[in-house]
Amino acid sequence: MKKSLYNRFFTGIARIVFPKCEVVFEEENDEPGMYLCNHSGAIGPVLMTLYFPKKHKTWMINYVMEKEKNANYIFHDFCFGRARKHKKFWRFLSKIVAKMLPPLLKEGNPIPVYHNPKILETFRETEDALERGENLVVFPEEPKRFSEFVHNVYEGFADAGRTYYKQTGKRLKFYPVYAEKKNRKILVGKPIEFDPDMPIKPQRKIIAEYIRDNIDRLARTLPPHPPTPFLPGLWYQYYGEYENNPMEYWKLFDENRE
Repeated sequence: MKKSLYNRFFTGIARIVFPKCEVVFEEENDEPGMYLCNHSGAIGPVLMTLYFPKKHKTWMINYVMEKEKNANYIFHDFCFGRARKHKKFWRFLSKIVAKMLPPLLKEGNPIPVYHNPKILETFRETEDALERGENLVVFPEEPKRFSEFVHNVYEGFADAGRTYYKQTGKRLKFYPVYAEKKNRKILVGKPIEFDPDMPIKPQRKIIAEYIRDNIDRLARTLPPHPPTPFLPGLWYQYYGEYENNPMEYWKLFDENRE
């Protein structure tokens, strides 16, 4: 599909701000897989959208794509609205960004990720993409901190392995990925494979911890570089009560409340 002039303009700007990265695989595979990457503010999503070479779709939180809710999501999650003195201005700015952002996010071929029963739609779209031979790119970090390079990660993405195996009889591979701007690298580690003989509950934890630990490991293989955390200190100063309770955080985006 031909890109619009709007998208071509902003993609060009992004390529200037984020110069081309080398993508390094510890192990390559032609089978579709799920690639779990650090977020690092905007760095992870931008680098993966611009330079990840495998055909893929990207898991993206539903709020950012829904016009009824995306301005409120941007107010809190992008602008950290609680920290702002002139909230009316930041609300206004959030509405402008909410108009501009969705067309650009479509560059990542998004699959909406819901934090409610509609998550079944996420997995249906994920399964369809995998069956077409497409890969999935996911940014699974949660607010709870782990190291300077990566936070703990949500476990739910591992369920894609179960649905994929039921549909195809194939074992989905989950790859840790560390994207880093200063060294211009996207490092893809060796995968962990879904095990159909293991119960899903303990397996979620095993896979999530493998991804987290190996993103951290990949980061430490690079020359020294300043880490960019998933969430900045300002978030913890003004939204810190949600560090261990992210489900309550999502509720902020369903209504205009501070």
